[in-house]
Amino acid sequence: MTCKLKTLISMLTLATLLQAPVPAAASAPDLLNYQHENLATGELQALEPMRGKASLLLFFQPDCDWCFRQTRVINGLLESCPDTLGAAALGVHGNRLELKRELKRMRPQFSAYKTGKIMQQELNGVPATPVMLLTDSQGLFLQVFTGYIPGDQLNKHLGNLLGAECAAASS
Repeated sequence: MTCKLKTLISMLTLATLLQAPVPAAASAPDLLNYQHENLATGELQALEPMRGKASLLLFFQPDCDWCFRQTRVINGLLESCPDTLGAAALGVHGNRLELKRELKRMRPQFSAYKTGKIMQQELNGVPATPVMLLTDSQGLFLQVFTGYIPGDQLNKHLGNLLGAECAAASS
């Protein structure tokens, strides 16, 4: 798994430099097995319950205005496609209290976690936010998106990758 995530971080770095989505590697890691601290309950949990539909994992950090805007886009997508798309917010670059404060501002309509130590170590950190990882319905990595992606563009990418578009707001 470590080698696969190192490949993923290489793609993440490349995507950051190019400001473009990067396609998945041939052997994709399962992103739903990692343990994260649920920011609502404080419990360590895997994202296993998200299996069965494609998922967006949004990395966010305190005081990130672009994360706030990206959350609004994801909220719209989830309202339009509740049966085909799931989401989780993964906090980085802050302690639990700072991340919870940011969540009050962001108001995601999906669960939020402090990114687990193992994933953080294997990703070698998240260089900047927002970053989104898209998984297939089995939790396997499909695509990384760096920076803010407007709703219409994200919807188009999801349509191309998953074969289904949602009627998302273009904000």
